[in-house]
Amino acid sequence: MNNFKTPIIELLNIRKKLNRSNIYLKLESTNPISHTFKDRGALGVIEQMKKENKSLVLAGTCSNMGVAISGMASKYAMDSIVVISSSAPIGMINMMRKFSTKSIVIDGGFDEVDKFIGELSEKFPHIACVNTNFNQYFFKGYYSIIDELHLQLDKDKTYHIIVPTADGTLISSLYKRYKEISQNITMARLIFHIAQPGGCSPIVNAINKNTKIEPLENSLTKVIPLSVKKPLVYGKSAINAVIETGGSGIKVDENDINDFTDTLTKQEGIYSDNVGGVLLGAIYQLSKKIKKDENILGIYTGNGLVYACENNEKTILSQEVAKEQIYKILKEK
Repeated sequence: MNNFKTPIIELLNIRKKLNRSNIYLKLESTNPISHTFKDRGALGVIEQMKKENKSLVLAGTCSNMGVAISGMASKYAMDSIVVISSSAPIGMINMMRKFSTKSIVIDGGFDEVDKFIGELSEKFPHIACVNTNFNQYFFKGYYSIIDELHLQLDKDKTYHIIVPTADGTLISSLYKRYKEISQNITMARLIFHIAQPGGCSPIVNAINKNTKIEPLENSLTKVIPLSVKKPLVYGKSAINAVIETGGSGIKVDENDINDFTDTLTKQEGIYSDNVGGVLLGAIYQLSKKIKKDENILGIYTGNGLVYACENNEKTILSQEVAKEQIYKILKEK
């Protein structure tokens, strides 16, 4: 079912500006549904649902995951209920409203939505829930990125791979698959680096301080897809990916993110969201720390398209009203 293959491009103008010969992006923005890497995880969930003959998927989201899940469910004629953080951009909410059987916006960030979804999943354990009992299949969906890199990269070279990170899921998945493949097949050596925005960087803080992850009370970042305050499930394995490959944690100043986003758009023709700004900011920092002939590969996870359709207002429900509406649907399944 998985026929995704996203291209790798060279950042020609930024490369010249930084006086380097080898800066690349893997464009996960070319995935077909949400135009983000989340499509891969969503497909992993749908594939498992088919095996278990399930027809409804439940997800809690603050950004692209909900778009990918609801869109992929629609493509394969399945129902979806998406509970959306009030911090989500209107463009994403609009897409989920079109795709999903039921989309509900509740007050709070991702951590609050994740807790809300967890309570629903406990009450309806037979439902495929992306945040809980089906999370492992979402995780495995990202393996295909490494499968592609195995074919796309020069197996005789080393690449510093930069991964924008929220809860640590993506980089943990990539590193796990990388270890599996490299044990049996020769592929390029990858050194993993984590990029987070300055206003919400609990994993990078832990790496740089050499401590355990300390959950944040509040997220102060403008980068909503990277605004997870308590990355406790995959945070430790994300740190291991960095430490075991000799990588680093890179924090990008909030005041610089918009400029980096604009640079990516105006100098490379990539209409970027501000996660791309975090990624480019990390590329700039890393380029000053490594030799000029070393390869840098950024995982460009999303796109700026959803921000071009900020038109409708959000309708935010209380958690009690949201539960009543969802219960009514779930009890029928």
